Amino acid sequence: GRQNKMKLILNKKSNCYFFILTLVASFLFIHACSSDNQEKKPNIVLIVADDMGWADIGYHNSEIRTPNLDRLQTVVRETVQNSWDAKCPGKVPEYRVSIRKLTKTQCRVLKNNIFTDLPNEVSGTHPIAECLSRKDPVVLELSDYGTEGLGGTTHPDVVPVDGESRDFVDFIRNIGSPRDTEHGGGTYGYGKSSLYAMSRCQTILVDTVTEYRGSSVRRLIAIRISRRYDILSGKEKGRYTGRHWWGVSNGSTALEPITGKQALDLAMAIGLPERGKHDYGTSIMLLDPDFSDIPASGIVKMVCETLLWNFWPKFINYDAQFAAMRFRFALNGVDVPIPAVENCPPLDLFVAAMKDLKSDRNGVKSIGSKSPKKHLGKLSIKKMVKGDRKILFTGDNSLAPLNCSHVALMR
Repeated sequence: GRQNKMKLILNKKSNCYFFILTLVASFLFIHACSSDNQEKKPNIVLIVADDMGWADIGYHNSEIRTPNLDRLQTVVRETVQNSWDAKCPGKVPEYRVSIRKLTKTQCRVLKNNIFTDLPNEVSGTHPIAECLSRKDPVVLELSDYGTEGLGGTTHPDVVPVDGESRDFVDFIRNIGSPRDTEHGGGTYGYGKSSLYAMSRCQTILVDTVTEYRGSSVRRLIAIRISRRYDILSGKEKGRYTGRHWWGVSNGSTALEPITGKQALDLAMAIGLPERGKHDYGTSIMLLDPDFSDIPASGIVKMVCETLLWNFWPKFINYDAQFAAMRFRFALNGVDVPIPAVENCPPLDLFVAAMKDLKSDRNGVKSIGSKSPKKHLGKLSIKKMVKGDRKILFTGDNSLAPLNCSHVALMR
């Protein structure tokens, strides 16, 4: 009977493979959960994709490339989106990337004034201590200006009043908390976890200037999020979460950020970007970023490509209007020019199409549905001979495919 049923299934062309795969996965799952196999539990991942052909996956040389974001690309993309979501009304936000080396003095300040109490490490030297004792340790700094900063209470158990922000708590204390922003594309969960993954010692410093209950405040705090660990003996025996904060004690188990003039002095002493009392925004320093042995030229190319490919609409200068957002990039204290998006094929066609949409010219079409009868938007198509890619979007690791035939959906 079993053999006849199997033949019947194989003769069904439409869903046979999915059905067989489901049966096999179900059998393996039941087998793994049985009492006789509790000691050996296999890890099974079942991926089901509907209506996908052999050539629809990047590693099968498909024209549709499978996304593969580097850690640096992920960090830049997520933090820019968070900065855009946090922009102050009526201001043009500015986003800065800086990669630099710490001086001996800056390392000494970090050791003696911030990381004064390092938690126990299961084995070997603590990664923060190892980083700061190295010659010319590197840091990655991500800063924004013209944003709201990390406002609200610093206590996770305090209920906000009158729609008060919880940005500080969501970013510093909680993982996986989305920003309550209309049409917000960033998240204080995925975006934040990528910051710690980018740091070889899973450590960041956060310096933010914001408004809290009518007054400007500055807050500086350091955080490390690593794997949990156990200490099996001794005075500190127990299980630890792997999370650690450096700030000032409030007399309880929670640490508060350093504030006021002390925060300003420490921020300047370790070389964080300058900002005045009302230069609202946030700076994040990643200790010992993992660039995967990419040379400096490759890092420059990656940062510029990531900014342009993911945020090209923010770079456009329309007639008598400024761009929606400003971007700066510095390597070892030297500004790196980011090419104009209009001069970077294939994005030049995206820009031309976007400008036509804004001015409603050059054959822009209206799109609508018949049932229900509704106006859905406008469509602008640009066709041109492929432009010469001299600097960006070249090579196998480029974010843009060799032949670009994309549709950009703008909301």
